[in-house]
Amino acid sequence: MSPLEEAVEILRNGGIVAFPTDTYYGLGCDVFNEAAAKRVVKAKGRLQGSPLPVLLAGPQDVEMVCSDPPDSLKKLADRYWPGPLTIASKAKDEVAASVTGGRGTVGMRVPNHHTPRNLIRMLGRPITGTSANPSGKPPHKTAAQVLDDMDGEVDLIIPGECGPHPAASTVIDLSGDRPIVVREGAIPARELAELLPDMTVAGRAQ
Repeated sequence: MSPLEEAVEILRNGGIVAFPTDTYYGLGCDVFNEAAAKRVVKAKGRLQGSPLPVLLAGPQDVEMVCSDPPDSLKKLADRYWPGPLTIASKAKDEVAASVTGGRGTVGMRVPNHHTPRNLIRMLGRPITGTSANPSGKPPHKTAAQVLDDMDGEVDLIIPGECGPHPAASTVIDLSGDRPIVVREGAIPARELAELLPDMTVAGRAQ
């Protein structure tokens, strides 16, 4: 059994796995499994109510987790997916509450890395993609670093190389009246503003 096949079996049975992405190592579970999502939150030591980002195999997976995606989502996805842009929009009720953080929204992205995308395709559903490190610690680029920090918390660590991005994904929230960049990362906010002129950046005076 290959590491990916083993990982799929673990995910189907409510487990959690770590895997390389185009940014950092991610920590994944089935996004529709509440018990598994709670395990991810506990493994990271996150506060309850903190949402978990979701990884998709491709833009076609949006409809699995997102309710009534706006036109701006497709515009951004066409330009930046696969890549380091997380897009938040209204979540379907089926998405685990610990994934949405009880906020009714889901943050989605398509990573530019074959491992998570193949994993999602084989599983047949999206997975979480929060960084595989305890909250408050730096994210990791190697399996050895994940093992040092999260041994005993993760059921499987898939070996591999992460992409070259030195920063986490940029996060933009489309669930409100205006698009809001809530975290500026690998993609500068000024680039997004070219596509969405009414966009704002959290924390900046308008």
